[in-house]
Amino acid sequence: MKKKQLSNIIMVAIIAVIVVAGILTAGHIQGWFDSDSNQAVLAEVKGIVNLQRDGVAFPVKQDTALRQGDQIKCDPGATATIRLSENNWLVVGENADVEIVEAAADGFVMNVASGEAFAYHHPAKEEASAAPVTLKFSEKELKVENATIGLSVLTGSENLNVYAGSVEDAKQGQMISWVEGKPSVMDLKIKMLNDFSINALRKANAQEVTCFSDADLDNLLEERRIQMQDQKKPESTKPTEPAETTQPTQSAETESVVEENNASDVQQPDSQKPAPETVPPTTAAPETEPPTTAAPETEPALSCTLSIVCDTILNNMDKLDPTKVAYVPSDGWILYAEVEFTEGETVFDVLQRACWDYGIQMEYSYNPTYGSNYIEGINNLYEFDCGSGSGWMYKVDGWYPNYGVSGYELEGGENITFCYTCELGADVG
Repeated sequence: MKKKQLSNIIMVAIIAVIVVAGILTAGHIQGWFDSDSNQAVLAEVKGIVNLQRDGVAFPVKQDTALRQGDQIKCDPGATATIRLSENNWLVVGENADVEIVEAAADGFVMNVASGEAFAYHHPAKEEASAAPVTLKFSEKELKVENATIGLSVLTGSENLNVYAGSVEDAKQGQMISWVEGKPSVMDLKIKMLNDFSINALRKANAQEVTCFSDADLDNLLEERRIQMQDQKKPESTKPTEPAETTQPTQSAETESVVEENNASDVQQPDSQKPAPETVPPTTAAPETEPPTTAAPETEPALSCTLSIVCDTILNNMDKLDPTKVAYVPSDGWILYAEVEFTEGETVFDVLQRACWDYGIQMEYSYNPTYGSNYIEGINNLYEFDCGSGSGWMYKVDGWYPNYGVSGYELEGGENITFCYTCELGADVG
């Protein structure tokens, strides 16, 4: 009897030890016992954000202290804010995949494998010696100090937007774009901003105004709201031609005289008709042309060249939807033309006008996430018509921009190419 009681006590003790060990292990992995005040903290979590630590992945909650080696992945629509101090913080956006290289708040290093990250680094006077935030991506290392930036990392290209301060060779209001490792600096256009950037900028503007104020962002969102309301596909017919010019009509007085004369002709025989009164000929006053006003001088129209090609399909006809064969030209060229445009117009405006003028079918939809129209199909060739990696891409002067066609504002002289890819861009360079 005593042996049985003893074995039961031992069994309960073992179970208790196992439970406590499990709790301690889970607490250690999830950081329940972390108390280092110099650690970076995942302060705000919106949506589903997964943290992978020590080989274990779990949905993370806010106010979780980060450690070296932590990997953060955000689901679609999710964001996570990493707080280093009141004036130093980062936000990672949806579909982001980042790894914490150094978790110390005064020496934070993060590797951005893909997705978007927004960094705000403006230490207060008492934090003047605070170390810069270091971002690593695609074998590059970027130090952010006294600046506000946005970083986007996609396959084959990376963009850095500088909203305040300066980073590398770019200053406030500029962006650096790397394509195949080659950097180029250009002006940053507000039309390029997506919802993630807009929300992060509002958070930054609450502390220090960036190159885009809240009023600028409000105007941008209002423009997009109107665009989404008014967006309609082009009608199937072109605008109606102006009505033909008709001959001037007779005046009421003239018509009355004509009617009276016609009536008298009917009522009286020819022998009883009164002799026609002789009316002295009148000399018509010379018609005077209205003074012409010289047309106001207009700015010379800007122009660019536009090419639409689908030659990659010719090498992948076995993948092509059989119902789309008739839409593929024998040489792969759908259009090559010079298109005029006015200042402020975008790649989308030029494509839409050219397709309209040359009778080429085009379908698009507005993507509010990226703040741009998305080209779904041209000449009845759509995404996935030639395999799972097929669809339309565009490049300007040989460069594939990392933002939508509605965000690329033209200046004149550009060479724009819309090309159909069958292999997620690998077959179009």
